[in-house]
Amino acid sequence: QNFSKETSEMSSFELDKLHQIEQELVKHLNVLYGDDHSIPQLFMDANKFLTDFRRSPQAWNVCLHLISSKAQPQNNAQMLTFATQTVYDNVLANWQTIDATQRYYCSNSLQQFIVQFSEQYLWQYVQTKGTSHAQHFRFILNKCMSTIAFLALNGNQANDMMQSVFSQCLSVPLPQQLSTFWVHLETLNAFALEFEQQHVSPNILTQTRDFLSTRHRDTLLQVVLRAIQTALQCQPTLYKLLSIAFASLKHWINIVDITLERMQSVGLLDEVLRAILCLYQTAEHSNAKQFMVESITKITNKGMLNRDDRQEYEAILHKMCVTLHSLQPALQTAIESGHLDTVRSLCHLICSFCEAEAQYIARGEHEVCLRLIDMILQFTSHASPMITTETFGFWSRLQDIGMNDRHPSLKRDVFVQLLRALLAHSTDPQEFDQHSRFRSNSSEIFISIYFTLQLQYFVEIEEHLYLHPTTTTTSSTTSETNDESLLRLVRIESCIFALSVIAQEVYDARDEADVQDMLDHHIKPICSFLFACEQHTKTINTHSLHLLHEICHFFRGYAFYICRHPQLLQQCLVYSIELPCKPHTAVMLYECSRTFHKLMFHALPIWMQQLGVFEQIVQSVRQHIGDGQRFYQQLSADEIELLEDISVVDTAQCDETVFDAVTRQQSGTAMFYESVCCIIDAYDDTKRQTALMQTLVEPFLQKCGAILQSTTANDTSHGAQQFHELIGDLRIFAAFLRGLKTTDTSTHPLLTQTPQILTICKACITQMPTSTSMMTAMDDAKLNMEMLYDAVCGVMECVLQIFGSTTSTMAQELVSMCVQILKRTHSESAAHVLQKMVSTFTGCAQQIPLAEHFVKVIYDALTYFHRDEHCDVAECHKTVHYILECAVIQTNCYREVRTVWTMLVPECLALALKMLTSIQDRDGLKNILKILKQIFDVQNAECLNRIFAELLQESLLPNLIRVLFDGIALHFERMIASKAYDVYFNLMQWKPDYIEQETIASLNQLPLTMFQNDENKQLFMTAFSAQKSNERKFLLVLSTFYSVCHNFNTPDSFGAMIA
Repeated sequence: QNFSKETSEMSSFELDKLHQIEQELVKHLNVLYGDDHSIPQLFMDANKFLTDFRRSPQAWNVCLHLISSKAQPQNNAQMLTFATQTVYDNVLANWQTIDATQRYYCSNSLQQFIVQFSEQYLWQYVQTKGTSHAQHFRFILNKCMSTIAFLALNGNQANDMMQSVFSQCLSVPLPQQLSTFWVHLETLNAFALEFEQQHVSPNILTQTRDFLSTRHRDTLLQVVLRAIQTALQCQPTLYKLLSIAFASLKHWINIVDITLERMQSVGLLDEVLRAILCLYQTAEHSNAKQFMVESITKITNKGMLNRDDRQEYEAILHKMCVTLHSLQPALQTAIESGHLDTVRSLCHLICSFCEAEAQYIARGEHEVCLRLIDMILQFTSHASPMITTETFGFWSRLQDIGMNDRHPSLKRDVFVQLLRALLAHSTDPQEFDQHSRFRSNSSEIFISIYFTLQLQYFVEIEEHLYLHPTTTTTSSTTSETNDESLLRLVRIESCIFALSVIAQEVYDARDEADVQDMLDHHIKPICSFLFACEQHTKTINTHSLHLLHEICHFFRGYAFYICRHPQLLQQCLVYSIELPCKPHTAVMLYECSRTFHKLMFHALPIWMQQLGVFEQIVQSVRQHIGDGQRFYQQLSADEIELLEDISVVDTAQCDETVFDAVTRQQSGTAMFYESVCCIIDAYDDTKRQTALMQTLVEPFLQKCGAILQSTTANDTSHGAQQFHELIGDLRIFAAFLRGLKTTDTSTHPLLTQTPQILTICKACITQMPTSTSMMTAMDDAKLNMEMLYDAVCGVMECVLQIFGSTTSTMAQELVSMCVQILKRTHSESAAHVLQKMVSTFTGCAQQIPLAEHFVKVIYDALTYFHRDEHCDVAECHKTVHYILECAVIQTNCYREVRTVWTMLVPECLALALKMLTSIQDRDGLKNILKILKQIFDVQNAECLNRIFAELLQESLLPNLIRVLFDGIALHFERMIASKAYDVYFNLMQWKPDYIEQETIASLNQLPLTMFQNDENKQLFMTAFSAQKSNERKFLLVLSTFYSVCHNFNTPDSFGAMIA
């Protein structure tokens, strides 16, 4: 039906059909937005109907008729919201199929509607009366005006419409005809939003922008001026009119290049400053404040218009500084009243202005500039980390200004105050994410302060650190209140963080004499202070937990200095070994292990001179750390929760992926052993090295053997505890191997134990899934088996890394283990190990039987992931990627072996198609497209020709081309699409005629209006064919195709690419 005619031109049949759809729409809207959802099926049917309706080409016209009809649903405001949104979306998607008459009808109908609607509901909205129409007023009005603006821009009518809007805005009597003025102001907003969203051709936007900039910039500013004046003159103040005025100013700033000088020239700046003072007289009206702050920020960031008239510009800045400083009482009131939103708004306003004009502020030629910096210091000292962080941009910008261009008080003194403010700042330690984020954001500020203050930085921190003497007597402990104790912990933690964060900068300058003196005077006393705190002897809480973390970071940061002093080194090592062994500090095991590792690494030259002392340290690790199981078992429920919170925050910083509390503790234990093995790895005495490693390894081999024997006997006495012990021991085996990675493989100290370790790994795979005693004792058997398999794969990967191709005798056994794991859990670790084995052994002439075995294994894996109905490739896309990489390695190595290509490549394509149509993960899609690019590389053309018939079976190749083409046109985001271009180019180098034929078929089926036209299709295909041999230009053709399909460009752009 032609639903796009005006109803006066419709036949009776068409009108009946329109009314029928309209009544059906009203019925479903009443169900969806009504209060009665007692029948879920009706609600679901209504939702489906409305979703399908919005996609239909006639939706805009039906909704347009519904907006002005009397047959409106019970919930009229929600209906109008739905209808106006649908009109906008539908016109945006189908505007090319709507002719000029229909566009005029649409625009005219909407204009008539919004005039009546605003007259009826504007004052309710302004006075915030609680009717539903008032609540939805702005949204409904915005969508109508956005549709009108879009149609006007595309119809080359924007200039005329804007001129009419300007004329009426400046002539309409106010506040008598406020509704008319308001509608026109919303029209300006709607045009500005269309410029930002770029739904229209760039050429049209450029022409319209040039027209407005040259002829109507001042007129636009006068309209905003009139809106602000009207809002301020009304009683009470029309804050919502202020909001829309500042919103309009914000949107137009970059479009027509609005600057402070241009605002000053029409008198707008004075009114804006008056509005700022008015807005902060109350804690309300956050929307108006937000738009005002964003407007001021955008304008000040544009800087000075005329570089030759600096004096006039600085007069404007002085005027603004005076106004901003006059907000000090409002700031004090907001702080005392706890109005956080107002404080934050003031902070954003003042800091963004001072950051943009930092050079002017830094000179401090007027006292008011220095008073603004005092206000910024006040913001920095605020308890809220969000507000404190807001000031960091200004402080960083101030540091970029040369000392000679700053006021004397802004050279050093202000940074002493800043350091004191930051050291006194405390985030809520219960909020782990917030605490971590604040520390991360503040680190650059601390570093910049250090470069300014140098020695004084350490002096200030020590003074702050020693505010109260540290004693361990009972009387001092009992006399200190709980609040005082917490504040003390926060103070110490802030100081230690401030020292830790500059450690790299200090390390870089460690050879300078003044830096060495500074370290000698401060690091030792601070370490002694931390040891004397004995924080590890007290009950753990979030405050002390953060402090202990910072202490570990501090020891790691200054390990280069600590390791020069043997006595201090031993104290720190003992601290890191014994800290997690004290009551209530087992949660620190992982952090302590990282600290121990760093100290041992820096102390390597010392240990080579003092092997006896080192072996005492090894004995201490064996004694205190052991197998690490008790560090998990002794944790309370609260401590486990703390540990899991830390795991989430710290995962990105860890050398290994830390899954949960158990894995974190196991990884920490393993790192202790890896650290000592790194030193043992450097032994010159092979016999001593082997003997020491045997002492370390044998207890774990015996324990694992006993655990596995008990599972065979179905011993139910230990269950889950033994299971976790086994996983922990496997991680320790991997740590032994990682630590000894540089030793000659022929004399490796674990050469004889490695087969035993692999036998244990094999037994874990074969025995554990059948061990009912352990499986029944655990809540989530599948998750626990994944942890076990991950540990097994960690061992296998280390064996391959150290022994490489010398493990060929056990390679088939390793492959078999990987395959078993893959079939049970789709383990990413197992696939990675398999890929590592394929890389290690493929291509060795003596390993042809093994290579054939790999091909069979890879084929089975590809087939499984492709054909198994229960395998969700979206959940295991990383595993699939490793398997596909194995296949690519094999095909690249054996290009002359047709059976390898015949078996693997078709299955690769089938699995890649499944992945491309099943997953949404960006990295997953990029990886699959990378694999396809490698398969269709030009070097493989001859191999691909030999299996062309196989690629046509089950329509593999045609389907691949269609998925790539549709992905570029409809589904892929730009970053993913760019990877698809590369695959397409390689395909064209292989079979250009065939690929072009399939592309035409896909283009003909493309459901996009811009390619319904044969001329546009021909333009694209001509450019596509013309540039098929030039990679850069071919990729440009596909990039332009993507832009056209997503309404960022027009089909005529292909014309320039045909030549």
